[in-house]
Amino acid sequence: MAAATVVVPVEWIKNWEKSGRGEFLHLCRILSENKSHDSSTYRDFQQALYELSYHVIKGNLKHEQASNVLSDISVSMRMVF
Repeated sequence: MAAATVVVPVEWIKNWEKSGRGEFLHLCRILSENKSHDSSTYRDFQQALYELSYHVIKGNLKHEQASNVLSDISVSMRMVF
């Protein structure tokens, strides 16, 4: 079984307030705008959310930071669909 590719670099988490949050939102926007609907796009989006949750659980990212970015993603997704 192949290891999952990391889609959220640790640098984004370390620099969350400066640039990481924006990079994460940009990644999610790119993945959500991909109209191919192939399984790799879905897996990458799922992996990004998993890694965001992982960093919260490990204490690398505050709950509020993750909650705020998830709220922004939710608003963005409504605009796409």
